[in-house]
Amino acid sequence: MVLFQCTPTFVNICLVVFFFFLVFAIMGVQFFAGKFWTCNDTDVDNVNECTGYFTSDDDEYMAREWTNQKMNFDNVWTALLTLYEVSSLEMWLDVMYAAMDAPDEIGKQPAYEKNWIAAFFFVAFILIGVFLVLNLFVGAVIDKFNELKEEGEGASPLLTDTQKEYTASVSTL
Repeated sequence: MVLFQCTPTFVNICLVVFFFFLVFAIMGVQFFAGKFWTCNDTDVDNVNECTGYFTSDDDEYMAREWTNQKMNFDNVWTALLTLYEVSSLEMWLDVMYAAMDAPDEIGKQPAYEKNWIAAFFFVAFILIGVFLVLNLFVGAVIDKFNELKEEGEGASPLLTDTQKEYTASVSTL
């Protein structure tokens, strides 16, 4: 009951959350668009060299492939989905590490922690977009619960009518 009555508040909070996600998605596109691409041969320096075949560490003869990470910031829509995944705090470090390894130019092979300052983008997003938002939702539920409790003259809004009658009869004894 309390959650259903919080729906209008949740819609407002969702709009605020979408705005924060959109701002961070646009910033992510500006910082990382096209920079999550990589060649499966780590000896290659750029996209032009990622052709032909190579022998992998497992002594397997393989074709070189220039591929993009599944979670990337190539456009705003993909960035929003990537940030949604990051906000779940599930595997967010993989995205952050890919951003930290991102090269300065599009078409270059990533290098280990070349762009270490990118970690601040993800830490700021998690502090603002995850923890703050979670507190907004919890605060909305608690406010609505307290409001319903005041309307019920101090009785819990979670009690059924029978439980309210029993509580009233016990409190008069």
